[in-house]
Amino acid sequence: MLGKHWWWHYWVFKGMSLVRNVAKLAPALATVKLIESLDELLENGSIEDLSEAAGVFNAASDHLNELLVLQEVFLRKTNDFGVAGAISSCLMLLGRYGEGAEWARLAYDLAKSTPEVSDRSISAIASMLFFYQSRVANWTDRDDLVRCVRKSVAAGEAINMSPFYIAMMDVTPQEHLYQAIQRSYANFSAIPGYLNFTRECISYGNRVKIGYVSWDVQEHATAYLMAGLFEKHDARQFEVFLFGHGPAMSSPSPMRKRLMDAVEHFVDISLLSDDESVALIRRLRIDVLVDLKGHTLHGRLGIFAHRPSSIQVSYLGFPGSTGMPCMDYMIADHFLVPEQSRDLYLEKIAYLPNCYQPTDDKREIGLIPSRKEMGLPENAFVFCSFNTLVKLTPKMFDVWCRILQSVPDSVLWLISTDKKVQENIVREAVERGVD
Repeated sequence: MLGKHWWWHYWVFKGMSLVRNVAKLAPALATVKLIESLDELLENGSIEDLSEAAGVFNAASDHLNELLVLQEVFLRKTNDFGVAGAISSCLMLLGRYGEGAEWARLAYDLAKSTPEVSDRSISAIASMLFFYQSRVANWTDRDDLVRCVRKSVAAGEAINMSPFYIAMMDVTPQEHLYQAIQRSYANFSAIPGYLNFTRECISYGNRVKIGYVSWDVQEHATAYLMAGLFEKHDARQFEVFLFGHGPAMSSPSPMRKRLMDAVEHFVDISLLSDDESVALIRRLRIDVLVDLKGHTLHGRLGIFAHRPSSIQVSYLGFPGSTGMPCMDYMIADHFLVPEQSRDLYLEKIAYLPNCYQPTDDKREIGLIPSRKEMGLPENAFVFCSFNTLVKLTPKMFDVWCRILQSVPDSVLWLISTDKKVQENIVREAVERGVD
């Protein structure tokens, strides 16, 4: 007896045409289609089936545990560095940073030991390994990885790397811009009008229509920063749209409700492809479209590449250039982008007078925990650095250790994501003479 999804099984395993068609859908919708046939896919799927399906899951990232199972099965069928890298990314998204870094190392070693793998692919894996190891303060081969990446950027082959990863490396600002241009051109140059676009006319209605595009319509750092800004738009002058495309957009969340209440129009585009989102934005005649993600995870720069709005702006989520000619402005301050650095951005810099980063003035200050609760000495002087550990470089840790050595009875309080982080930090501190 054929199940209700017999047509799906037939095409998945008889021709792959449907898998490829599913991959063209919006990530969330494509994921639903694949979940329906996951068991049969794991049992009978070919290497090509599994590869296509892994790409769909990876794009959605709503079903990470399913993706992890799929990729591990794939790796057992083929010793593929790309699969090892995908498993690494999945583990990172699940918060299993130590394991993710180990899989990234495996991916890098597999890529280097495979003769037919291009330098471009090896450098892409090197950038990922650099970033993931940095998440757990593992600075092994750091300089070698940077050299590998810089070589690829210089050769114009850095199209598979995330500019977000590159931003954490010891590269020049010129190299960072060049890589962002390479990446964006490789991804979007096939879009008609990407380089020679026609600007839509501003509607000049009674109010300016501003649209914000973000995945972070949830309990996320960007949402905490932006909530107050959304609420303070002057409704007499601006009609505000928030285009959200994050996971489980219909699920309850105090922050999501606050953001939805703060804007005049909330539009869920999580099930829409880039083309469908572009068509919708054009129908709504948005005057100014603001991207809040840039080259970070879950960004939808593909929407902006179609130039659906009269004026397009990059703000907050990614402090570097998008490398895209269709992005008109980047909002910044003079600390983020000094005057002498303006030529390192394709975008025109729209300077705010003091600080470009908004802060929600309605956030409540929580209860102050005791030192004992936080595992801190009662009488020590406590230095704090609560940045993500990607920003803690060996050189910066040298500085911290010198400070600790010069200030008696002092400690450094860092964010620790897992046991591997603690082991690595303690080892590095001991090597610098700090216990």
